[in-house]
Amino acid sequence: MRFTYIVIFLIGCLTANGQDVSKEWLIQSFNKESIENEWNNWYHSNYHVLDANGINAIAPDDKMAISRMSSIISQSGDLSINHKTITPSGHIMVISTINNKDEKYTLLTAIRKDKGQILKEFEYFQEISSDESIPYEDITTMRDLWQKHSNNNRPDLVVKEVYASDAYYLNRGNLLNDTEKIIKEYGYMLHPSWSIELVEAGSLRVSKDCVIELGTYAEGRGQYLLIWHLQPSANWKIFLDFNF
Repeated sequence: MRFTYIVIFLIGCLTANGQDVSKEWLIQSFNKESIENEWNNWYHSNYHVLDANGINAIAPDDKMAISRMSSIISQSGDLSINHKTITPSGHIMVISTINNKDEKYTLLTAIRKDKGQILKEFEYFQEISSDESIPYEDITTMRDLWQKHSNNNRPDLVVKEVYASDAYYLNRGNLLNDTEKIIKEYGYMLHPSWSIELVEAGSLRVSKDCVIELGTYAEGRGQYLLIWHLQPSANWKIFLDFNF
């Protein structure tokens, strides 16, 4: 069986020496030396990985979780960036694809600029089996519904109507996988002056029932990443919400 994956990166704008983060930098972050001997120079203390086994915090002594993808990326070197967004604070979100011989892969990586250092905070591995014949325009409808409920100070409806029952919310190492806890986390939406506008920057179809979306809010000062899953009810709901 051939496997296809997608790669999405949320990364800090500049490296420590002031150079723009490039595909070479991304590939280097996966090489053996970086993982085995320079972990703290590349990986944030809040680092999490989401894959077929679920989402887990990864410590420096538990590197097997990324070993397979590391091997593919470092050996291939064929990484292409498709979409990129950047905030004034120096965080960047990038959607890229990796070609390895007759296989394609995707990886979702979140990299935060923290005290002048660029560190990977979140990564997501996903097999691609895209079927573009299946439309997903109603994701726009669901995103608009998220925004409507949020601006109406109804975080309860945001989560109950737009998030999947098994959805994850991850922010600064705080991982939530419980509807009521996510609603509580969104309590700031209850403030009378609260207002938000989500602006999609790019999306990528991973499979017939999975779409990854990057976007901005707060006039570009904030970034979000959403993983949408098609539900048995035939509508799209958020499976993972990550933001800077």
